Amino acid sequence: MSNQNNLLEPAAEKVPSGPHESFGADLQFNLTLIRSRLCSNRLKYKLLTVGKVNPKKLAIAYFEGRADPQ
Repeated sequence: MSNQNNLLEPAAEKVPSGPHESFGADLQFNLTLIRSRLCSNRLKYKLLTVGKVNPKKLAIAYFEGRADPQ
């Protein structure tokens, strides 16, 4: 599946200029969208799964060298 097919244009917020993409339900697609906008090799992700009854995947994004290691 192509990322071009997954790009979402927000229905509630029409803008005449600027980016026309928005986050969707797919975590990997959203991380790719962030990386395409923030072109830096210092951008890192920490992937986690939270919840026991209904586990969900999430990602913590940070810039290496800027964020507190804790």
